Amino acid sequence: MRAVRATAARTVVVEEREVPTAGPGNVIVKTLKSGICGSDLHILRQLERGVMQTEALLGHEVCGVVSELGPGVETANLGDRVAVEPLRRCGVCTNCIAGRYNVCDQRKFMIGNFDDQPGGLSEYFEIPAYCLRPVDDSLSDEEGALTEPLAVGVHAIKVVRPGYRPSVGVIGAGTIGLAVVAAAAAAGASSITVVARHPHQREAAEKLGATRVIAIGAGDSEETIRERLDGDQPPEIVVETVGGAEETIDAALKLVHRGGAISMVGGFWLSPRVDLETLLVKEIRLVGSNCYASEEGSSDFVDAMGIMRSNPVFAETMLTHRFPLEAAADAFSTAFDKSTGSIKVMLSP
Repeated sequence: MRAVRATAARTVVVEEREVPTAGPGNVIVKTLKSGICGSDLHILRQLERGVMQTEALLGHEVCGVVSELGPGVETANLGDRVAVEPLRRCGVCTNCIAGRYNVCDQRKFMIGNFDDQPGGLSEYFEIPAYCLRPVDDSLSDEEGALTEPLAVGVHAIKVVRPGYRPSVGVIGAGTIGLAVVAAAAAAGASSITVVARHPHQREAAEKLGATRVIAIGAGDSEETIRERLDGDQPPEIVVETVGGAEETIDAALKLVHRGGAISMVGGFWLSPRVDLETLLVKEIRLVGSNCYASEEGSSDFVDAMGIMRSNPVFAETMLTHRFPLEAAADAFSTAFDKSTGSIKVMLSP
């Protein structure tokens, strides 16, 4: 079978590997559609900087069909069409019991990592049966693959426990930023302000429910953003989705309304500057948002599927480019180059 591997700075290859077999409690999934995530691009950037030395088999935004059952699997059937929630968990700690398996001590991405096991950008991969989420006939294969990033946006809103019709600000309008916009709109936000760099991202944000979009350039500061709010009341919730080496947490602290909350979704590879005095004086809640969960019986994956059922514009807006698996190098080049208008690039085996 074929699998996509990150081998060097911004370089991927499609290699031949043996089809895996299912161990106890696991299944084999045959991939139907798989998206390129920002974290896949992040791995390539880290290889470019020399921060990471280990090559990786990529992909975790996936929809597929169960093709093999391992010993002891009773919760899945051959032929089931599924999305994959790729988090390992122990299942018995207090966090797991509460549905917060995303912060289990044993939490780990089961695919798309550095274990030399095929990821979602492979024709087949192995995954624990508890990671499967059924995809019914109301959703396409592509929407099944989009469930994972949209669930991240759903969780980012839930984790700050918003009140009735909150005002929301979103820093960044990549895949996750736009997923947050869709989730905030579904949650009944009274207004959604998005800070976006690229024209096609700004257009997408408006289609998904943004009530105001602020265009910024590379050198713009939080003061510039505040000026462009034109004196409007700052948002009660700000969701940071950029991460990396940016100073966006500090920007969020200055932008958010006094007594408001910040949901931090972006992953940082450098320690960002944080103005703790502003955090204290404005009495801001700064909350980490780690992937997705199923707290209080409310599954972020299930909620994400519900948003797509009621809002087909989400998939239409997000999916900008499609490639066959053998063209993975071209697909990744397109995902890196925002001048192509790329948002979500998806591959098919």
